[in-house]
Amino acid sequence: MDDEPETTPTPDWLCGAWVRNGRSIANGPPSECSDVVWLQVGPWFADVRLPRPGRAAGHAFDEAHAFSGLLEVLTPGDDGARVAWHHELDSVEHSGDPDTAVVAVREGMLVESGQGYVEWWARPDVTVDHSPLVLAWRPVPNVDGGPVGARVVCTAGMAVAVWSWPTAGGAWCGAATDWEPARVVGVLPPGLDIAGALSAGLTDVQLPAGWHQQEAP
Repeated sequence: MDDEPETTPTPDWLCGAWVRNGRSIANGPPSECSDVVWLQVGPWFADVRLPRPGRAAGHAFDEAHAFSGLLEVLTPGDDGARVAWHHELDSVEHSGDPDTAVVAVREGMLVESGQGYVEWWARPDVTVDHSPLVLAWRPVPNVDGGPVGARVVCTAGMAVAVWSWPTAGGAWCGAATDWEPARVVGVLPPGLDIAGALSAGLTDVQLPAGWHQQEAP
């Protein structure tokens, strides 16, 4: 994006993998009808959410959606912070304004409190140990410039990919399936070798055409 936020370092307690296990809308009772994963590696985040089989999305927060961008820490703290998520890639049309909320660790859970909602996040069981990784992809004619067409954020044995070209979408991938997209929002672009890029990036070999490792801005 043109105006990337100047962020303070993302605190260690916020980095890593989070799985949502409940949310409350407008002070309603906690419930969950979707599988939601948020991965945070440094300032880069990626989030994917899909309604569970046989369950209808009860709110816009539960609908099939994938998005990625930069997390801005507005008010840092030792175990809590006010943050803003700047969407760079999104599977649905977005206003362009960042999402803001207060996040805090309470009794081993991450509690996200925003306007009209509260979400509870937990750490997943990690069975695969690897270095966190962020990869970006541009269409081959634009390898050395132009906007990012896709990004993959990977940590704790799982990865979330979000793309905008040729149509917007996203996917969840896991080490157990050799990083092949297992659940997809929208349509997976032909030739977008997510599994190959992840396998190469995690073993420090040459990435497929169009992919590069994305560093912090």
